[in-house]
Amino acid sequence: MIGTLADLLHPHSPAELERAILEHRPLFLRGDRTQEFQALVSWEEIAGLLTIDHLQTHRVRVVRQGRDLPVEMFTHPPTFTDTPTTANGRRLAAERFHDLCRQGVSLVVNRIEQRLPRIAAMNAVVERHLQAPVITNAYASFERQSAFPIHWDDQNVLILQVRGRKRWSLFGQPHRLPSKDSHAFPSPGPVAADEPALDRVMEPGDILYIPRGEVHRAEAAGPDSLHLTVTVMPPRGDDAVRWLLTQAMDTEEILRRDITPLAGAEALREQEASLRATLHRLLDSLDLDRFLTYENRRREPARPLTLGVFPLQGQDVQVSPALLRPVALPDGDHAVVHAGSIRLQMSADERTVLGLLMERGGLSPADIAQCLPGLAPAALETALAALARKSLVFVFPD
Repeated sequence: MIGTLADLLHPHSPAELERAILEHRPLFLRGDRTQEFQALVSWEEIAGLLTIDHLQTHRVRVVRQGRDLPVEMFTHPPTFTDTPTTANGRRLAAERFHDLCRQGVSLVVNRIEQRLPRIAAMNAVVERHLQAPVITNAYASFERQSAFPIHWDDQNVLILQVRGRKRWSLFGQPHRLPSKDSHAFPSPGPVAADEPALDRVMEPGDILYIPRGEVHRAEAAGPDSLHLTVTVMPPRGDDAVRWLLTQAMDTEEILRRDITPLAGAEALREQEASLRATLHRLLDSLDLDRFLTYENRRREPARPLTLGVFPLQGQDVQVSPALLRPVALPDGDHAVVHAGSIRLQMSADERTVLGLLMERGGLSPADIAQCLPGLAPAALETALAALARKSLVFVFPD
């Protein structure tokens, strides 16, 4: 099980990734976690997500060269014998879908962590370490085709190769920290598309970090490929400024005042001067530590649904925390723990077990018992079951 970032990157150190993030440069790591990566998602699970509802709502996209194919290309129209249980009465045309796959389309499963708990747990591992929001998309490619043309993204991503092989070509960063909200950064920008700065064929278990703005292209290096794109979205300077203004809205009347030419030119100049003075004062008070603390406190836990069932007897399971950020675990029995908008009363045993999981990552009940020799087996089982009922832990077969 992937319980820590070190588990995900093994045999490499998280410090290598941290340096690449700080230096804003790509990083390729030849990993050895093939089995763990393949346990995250299978071809059968991808196939199970190919429903009419997911396809028509674009939770699953069918893409060729950056364009989504219309759903009519791989579905049957409704007939008078159809029941209204499918979206708009359409039905998946399996033969057409298979033909499109062999013609080189790719499938994109957006926010796959919302459908597969193991990926949600992996996201939580990455987010707890990097303290930045994380989402994951899955990309299934068929034949030697690219889902998207050469381009850059305005987010940092970790590529995890799960199955098959895929060639990634990187061409540098023509724009410094670009934003897709601006027209100042055309994509892909002035790069030599036939001279990659980095060219790697990724095997299952390999990892590639691509920073924001790095121009890249990917294509399957075999008949089929399945990889996960883990998007890491740390807050930026404009987020801190918006937070600062939001915090001041209740106390600074000038920020709530209408701006209208009806007041006349002299009144507008006075309002302008007042706004400038207020903004200068607020910017002088900017505290990034306070901002990051605010970001941590408002982040909601993953809240996996275990139905309160915790199968300890006769089964090997792994337990992983669902909290995405550090939280305070106060002393005393029945103390209240705050995580995002969640307020939960927890026993001292529950907080002890949760604190250990937050520190160590995914553990088996036997590992937890070994780390907490003072906790009786019955008390440990009770604490784990309570954490499962409160949706604060993921529970997986080992």
